Amino acid sequence: MQRPPRVPSPLYAATSRALAVSLAINLLLLAVEAIAAAAAHSSGLLADVVHAAIDLAADALILVACRLDARLPP
Repeated sequence: MQRPPRVPSPLYAATSRALAVSLAINLLLLAVEAIAAAAAHSSGLLADVVHAAIDLAADALILVACRLDARLPP
């Protein structure tokens, strides 16, 4: 016997929206910093690009975890 899928709560929708906005902002910052690092030949900016990429990966993993959690039975 299969359980019906869990209905996502309003908190899930707000969390997903906030994470999606965070992903978009981090991606924009990553692109701007990468262009600036290349133009300025700056190792300091390049280090910040790596940091932004790690933040982006963390946000993506959190979003995946939230979506997987929404699929779990109650």
